[in-house]
Amino acid sequence: MTQPPESVPGGVPSGSVPPVPPAPPLPPELPPLPPAAPGVGSGAAMPGGPTYAPPPPPPIIPGGGAMNPPPSGAAGVYQRMGGQSNLLGWLSLVFGIIATGCCCCWCIDGAPFIGGIPALILGFLHLKRVKDGRASMKWTAWVGIILAVIAIIGALVGFATHWQDDLYDQYKP
Repeated sequence: MTQPPESVPGGVPSGSVPPVPPAPPLPPELPPLPPAAPGVGSGAAMPGGPTYAPPPPPPIIPGGGAMNPPPSGAAGVYQRMGGQSNLLGWLSLVFGIIATGCCCCWCIDGAPFIGGIPALILGFLHLKRVKDGRASMKWTAWVGIILAVIAIIGALVGFATHWQDDLYDQYKP
């Protein structure tokens, strides 16, 4: 006859393996991810790849309304710039640079006047706009005016002294 195995005070028979403790509880089930756009994050490139949630929606604008679209046309550009246009000042500067660069060219006799006179007119118009508060950057107007005056004086001196004709005769082809 066989003898019953001896018991240990914990209730486990001697010579046997103790019982396995119960497994910890599983974490709560996560909600499923929303479906991704076709071909994006679907794991098509890598089978079994991760899928990503779509980006969050844009923030809500305070005041409860949609933003107004920007005004169209030339008036809209000036309104978005705070009602200030510096175009006349920049054009005065560009025409002044062109006039000054051409005042020493013996082959272009009338260019200082073609560039200098518009630079003067546009410069003074821009200064008037700055005074009225409809423009800023009055330095562009002043630089354009100064360059135009230099070009016109250079052209007048060239016409009065005929130094351009002397250069032309000396270097004529």
